[in-house]
Amino acid sequence: MICTKCKKRWSSVNGTALGNCPVCGGDALLMLNSQMANHSVEVILQNMIRIHGIDLLDNSQRLSAMIGDLFNHDWRVKNLLSISIQNKIPAKLKRLYHDNPEDLSLQLSAFRTQIQCTAFLQDEALNEMFQYWIITLNNPCQISTQLEFNDGLWVDELGVKYSADTRKLVKGIDICSYSIIEGTEVICDNAFLNAKNLITINIPSSLALIGKCSFQGCTTLKNIIIPPSVTFIGEFAFNCCYSLNQIFLPDSITSIEKAAFQDCRRLQTINIPFKIEMIEEFTFNMCSSLENIVIPDKVGSIGNYAFTGCTSLKSIVLPNSVTSIGKSVFKTCTGLKYIFIPSSVTSLGDWTFDECRSLKQIVIQNGNDILRRRLTELGCQNNLVEID
Repeated sequence: MICTKCKKRWSSVNGTALGNCPVCGGDALLMLNSQMANHSVEVILQNMIRIHGIDLLDNSQRLSAMIGDLFNHDWRVKNLLSISIQNKIPAKLKRLYHDNPEDLSLQLSAFRTQIQCTAFLQDEALNEMFQYWIITLNNPCQISTQLEFNDGLWVDELGVKYSADTRKLVKGIDICSYSIIEGTEVICDNAFLNAKNLITINIPSSLALIGKCSFQGCTTLKNIIIPPSVTFIGEFAFNCCYSLNQIFLPDSITSIEKAAFQDCRRLQTINIPFKIEMIEEFTFNMCSSLENIVIPDKVGSIGNYAFTGCTSLKSIVLPNSVTSIGKSVFKTCTGLKYIFIPSSVTSLGDWTFDECRSLKQIVIQNGNDILRRRLTELGCQNNLVEID
């Protein structure tokens, strides 16, 4: 690390906040070593945001100091970025991105005109400046779900371990109830692994990532509310949470990794966020109390064993977006009576409906000869119903 005020250099250590110098209290930033100097402008900006948070874009003074230090070797880039900061372009683009991440171009023309008038920049330089920030916002360096070298460490009064800047919860403790500190963005991998006494966990509105195996084996966990800031749930995150009976997943979630809710035996109700494009393998495997599930319209594939052993599942309708169903997806769903399969499905794995003893109807759309033949191969010819 290097201080922007006294220029002292140090390594992040236990108890030292990432954002402050241990000598004078000035702002700290990662040193631009020879390896970083070889990275593109966008990658350097992405790492700044990853380390210091996206709210850095609203702090013009601090952002300018960092730009001046990090790009001192390249006066042209430094000047372009400095002009953009003076005109509050990063902060404006951040708000635009937050309001409409699908289309950042809506108000860019007005910004371009304003900057061109005030800074007398040529179109080429103007486009280059905007490109830096737009690429940075569209492809942010995602904060890791593991403790990294520069993270440092801080321990609260209960013994729960955080990174020095408290953006990451590194390791929890096995108590019946815990409230995560506001401002925490990541629950790290294995944070509450096998915390068998944990019943309630309060998650702050700042959280973005839930790491792999973070609550695996929390067999008494009953109460958890996922805030709409969360975008990612890692593999095996809630595996073997036997007491969890319902959970609501906000539409902010874009990725749920494999076996995230495997063997949640009492889970009766759960929704799949509409941005999910793939149901990974083993996601709901052995959720024997799950009674119904709605597959959103963006899902294109369902991985192997995704719903195996969901014995309470009665019916399921697959949207027209689904093209691939993996092997053993509905195996031993002994309560399943009805399923609708759209004509979009072109791949159906082995043993998909094995031991589905109650299955009365498999409804498929006409015109899908491949699907009809495949279902016959799987021994389902007696309960096939075709519709127009």
